[in-house]
Amino acid sequence: MGLAWAVWHVPVWLTVGGPTAEASVVLLLLDIVGVSVVYAWVYNRTAQSVLFVSLLHAAGNAVGLVATEGGVDLGRLLAFKVPLVWIAVAVLIVVFGPNLQASSSTPQAAR
Repeated sequence: MGLAWAVWHVPVWLTVGGPTAEASVVLLLLDIVGVSVVYAWVYNRTAQSVLFVSLLHAAGNAVGLVATEGGVDLGRLLAFKVPLVWIAVAVLIVVFGPNLQASSSTPQAAR
């Protein structure tokens, strides 16, 4: 899913003068794939709540926007963020196992 999400973002990456135009495509790819694992875990652990994932996504975008508008280079931000994202992924896998699906005790969303 992370690779599909990365492909979805390619036009933004390739836009001249866009927010990610100067960033490394490799770091952007690693970031999106790692973040998608975290978002999927949040989605599965919150009874498939799109709201929580949307809020997490918006918070991440807001942090990036504030940092880059404040003068932080996006490449440096990604170089700092990507290892943290993958550490989070590793912790999730160690704690919850390689199958990050919701447990059987997680309540299903109301229909």
